[in-house]
Amino acid sequence: MRTMFSGALRPTAALATALALVTLAACSTDTPGGSTSPTSAGTSAASTTFPVTIEHAFGETVVEKQPTRVAAISWANQDAAIALGVVPAAMPFASYGGDADGYLPWTRPALEALGGEAPALLDEADGLDFEGIATAAPDLILGTYSGITQEDYDKLSKVAPTVAYPEVAWGTSWRD
Repeated sequence: MRTMFSGALRPTAALATALALVTLAACSTDTPGGSTSPTSAGTSAASTTFPVTIEHAFGETVVEKQPTRVAAISWANQDAAIALGVVPAAMPFASYGGDADGYLPWTRPALEALGGEAPALLDEADGLDFEGIATAAPDLILGTYSGITQEDYDKLSKVAPTVAYPEVAWGTSWRD
């Protein structure tokens, strides 16, 4: 097993995104394989009672219990997870702007600071890597800033609870 690196929305949409991030904030990586557990960084969110229901463009997603393995799909979703102290179990390979290993300039240092296992990198050049996502065995798939379709959402939801964008594909503000 490879270790970490060696070398302006409507209120409903804003609430859905906030709930997704509260769910992630309840996690913080401190064990191998991208698994997560509560820490002081997520103290207020750790008191979140599960299940949590998150509304989004394709309906709602119920997160039954605190996620321990989060897969980030499409670009930028991993940044939200990492900013909240979660090392994704899987995330996209950054083919545009990334280094030869597929990490954006700020991603590698942020992941190194968090420690743990390196995320599985997904090749999304020709669309979502459904097999790679399933192999990562996530218990939550984060696509709040993505362009997934209903068909994509249906496939992903068979792997794990999936949170899509609140209203418009690729339209979630970085502030949300």
